[in-house]
Amino acid sequence: MVDLVAADDIHPLLQQVIHQFKRCSNKAYVIRSNSGPQATVGHYSLNIKNYTQASSPIRRYMDIILQRLLHCAICNKANQYTRAQITDMCSQFQENLTKAKVYEQKAEELAFTVSTRHQSSPKLAIIVHTNKDGDSFEVMFPFNRSVFQRSMSIMYADLQLEDQPAF
Repeated sequence: MVDLVAADDIHPLLQQVIHQFKRCSNKAYVIRSNSGPQATVGHYSLNIKNYTQASSPIRRYMDIILQRLLHCAICNKANQYTRAQITDMCSQFQENLTKAKVYEQKAEELAFTVSTRHQSSPKLAIIVHTNKDGDSFEVMFPFNRSVFQRSMSIMYADLQLEDQPAF
C-alpha cells in the first residue's frame, strides 16, 4: 500500500508536470532534409543534429525510398527523385502516419471502454487543468496511461451537476 500511495507517477502535482511536458514536447515528423528550419531540430535524446529513421525496406514504403536514395549516394548514381517529389512523399507519409496513430489510439480507447463497460471498478483520475470560464476540465488516468496517453476533457454538463462549480 505504501508503494501505491508514495508512487511518483500518481502524485497529483507530478501529473500536472507530466501533462505540461507532453504538451510542450514535439512529436516526430517526416520531412525532406534541408527543407527548412524544422530539418535542423535533430533528435533530443540521441543528442544529434541530423537524424533519419530507417528500418527494413519491407516494413514501410518510405524506407524503400530511403534505401534507393542511399544506394544512389553510395554508388555515385543520379537520384531518381526530384526534391518536389521527395517533399510530396514525405508530406503524404506524415499524413498517413498521423491518421494511423489517431486511429490506433481511438481503437485502444474504444476496446478499453467496451471491456470495462460491464464491470464496475474504481478509476483514479487526476485533474490536470481547469478553466474558470470554461465548460470543462481535463483529467489524466495514471493507471491507464497506455490507453489514455493524453489528458481527457470532461464537460461539466456530462456530470449532470446541479450548478456550475465555484472556484
